[in-house]
Amino acid sequence: MISDLTSAGDFDTLSALGKDFIRGIGDTQHSNIVKFWYKRLDAKTFGMAPGQLIIIAARPSMGKTTLGINICMNVAEQLVKQNKDSKAQAVCVFSLEMTSSEIFRRILAAEAHISGNSLRYETLDQCITSQMEDKINSTVNKLMNYPVFIDSASSSSVLDMKTRALKLSSERGLALIIIDYLQLMSADDKYSRQGRQFEISKISRDLKLMAKELGVPIIALSQLSREVTKRTGAGSRPRLSDLRDSGAIEQDADLVLFLHKQDDFDENIPNPVVEVIIGKQRNGSTGTIELKFMQKFSLFTELEKPLIEDSPAV
Repeated sequence: MISDLTSAGDFDTLSALGKDFIRGIGDTQHSNIVKFWYKRLDAKTFGMAPGQLIIIAARPSMGKTTLGINICMNVAEQLVKQNKDSKAQAVCVFSLEMTSSEIFRRILAAEAHISGNSLRYETLDQCITSQMEDKINSTVNKLMNYPVFIDSASSSSVLDMKTRALKLSSERGLALIIIDYLQLMSADDKYSRQGRQFEISKISRDLKLMAKELGVPIIALSQLSREVTKRTGAGSRPRLSDLRDSGAIEQDADLVLFLHKQDDFDENIPNPVVEVIIGKQRNGSTGTIELKFMQKFSLFTELEKPLIEDSPAV
């Protein structure tokens, strides 16, 4: 019987899996789960597990890059706290849209609570006061200790990303990979020649396999199709079918998060509330939580209200 097996070459046996499970009960210190470090989101999803592919999807300007970067910094901060006496594992960011410098300015704005517009090179001299300069210097000194590695120069193929990530993993260990964003990636010519849907399907599947091979969660940011903008009212909330270019994304993903605001962003509302819709969770339920989007600082924060039972996703 299968349950009697204890060793079977490269197979995992129930005996070995059972022992690992028992050892892991209550051992939160050595848990390999990576939290988002947003309490309501972690309560609903239990964090990110090794080998998972997580999709964060939204229409342009809804904050998907900001949320991805915020999660990156949340994880990096905790890695530093948990590894004070040793080298912390890395958080790897592949940016296909923004330069490393642009990402750093967003990180700095969020961490220092300084307007991102003030940190643009063309306005830096006019906007920065001596007090802000002190704050920037102290924040930069803190950030220099964070194990965040940004790649905005490599190619857009999964193979090249995996090669870079494997090298980083062998040098210091890897906790999380974030990719911004999926639709800017490319597959081999033989796949791209068969159409964009087929190409995205190949990329999506390869990202899932990459997560399993590296043993880390991968967050891939994704665009939504224009169809979502044609719906109104309750029907305007994103659905899995709105994932742009391929239905394979929803099949390969373990967790799909949609960012949504019912009325689109109003410039007169400085910190709008954004719904984070859990559209798919392979090992859990769907639902909705809310975060406050401080656009000025490129920062998502918790709402000041207690944990409550979330509404189901549409």
